[in-house]
Amino acid sequence: MKQKTLILALLGGFVVLSLSSYESGPLANGAGNRTGSAGSSGNCSSGGCHASNTTVTVPTITITEGSSSTPVTSYTSGKTYTVHIGGTCSASGMSRFGFQLSTVLASNTSAQAGTLTATGASTAVRTTGNLQIVEHTASIAGTGSGSSWSYATTAQWVAPHFGSGDVKFYLTLNAVNNNGSESGDKPNNAVFTFSESTVGIANTSFAQGAKVYPNPTTGTINVYQEDAANGNWDINVYNMYGSKVYSQQVSVTTGILSASVNSASWAPGIYQLQIAKDGMQKCIPVIKQ
Repeated sequence: MKQKTLILALLGGFVVLSLSSYESGPLANGAGNRTGSAGSSGNCSSGGCHASNTTVTVPTITITEGSSSTPVTSYTSGKTYTVHIGGTCSASGMSRFGFQLSTVLASNTSAQAGTLTATGASTAVRTTGNLQIVEHTASIAGTGSGSSWSYATTAQWVAPHFGSGDVKFYLTLNAVNNNGSESGDKPNNAVFTFSESTVGIANTSFAQGAKVYPNPTTGTINVYQEDAANGNWDINVYNMYGSKVYSQQVSVTTGILSASVNSASWAPGIYQLQIAKDGMQKCIPVIKQ
């Protein structure tokens, strides 16, 4: 293969791609989003890329939280997760790989879900339109020999705001033989779905009397709740991409939750203001003018 590697895989919003023609990454080299999200081509078979998808390459994604090695199958808004991007190839000599990954809303695959950060060696986050793409910046070494190869790298993902629903990870992975041309490379892509957790949100009466005003707003937002349980309450605000733009912890000692949120620096748009305590949460849409 040429020294350009792209791996694209699709997982409930994440895509990973490995491409021999684009060693420093397909998006960085003009090939765009090849993960399959936002109506893109979920393969490496066109536009100066590699071959068509093949089943000898199997992209995989698992997601873990904190120090646990146990995969999780659902997310909680605002939490940080490790995305384990990998795969296998049963073709001979496929010693390196490349990839592309995107995370999008299942309800709209052109809408970013959460926030991605590159953590693996020779990887970077790049942007196309409204989407973040994690891709390789150089071909990445696999492990194995003969016709048994494994590939692994990681990224960090902060889950989107409450109410976002299912998230899709689109991944394209390209196993490459490092022969200086595109011939013989073995790409494939997959899609994985990550569901929003319902733990702690079944009680629809939580913070039922919470007031958020003025809404729409141009500056200060007031949060007020009577008959609030004493203790620590968290107020978080997320933008349309699921990124946290504000966080405050309020201590309630008299049964009244009262807080002010300064939105002056926020761009105009729709935000989600989250009120949370003891695993329960309520989100209220806020319009910044």
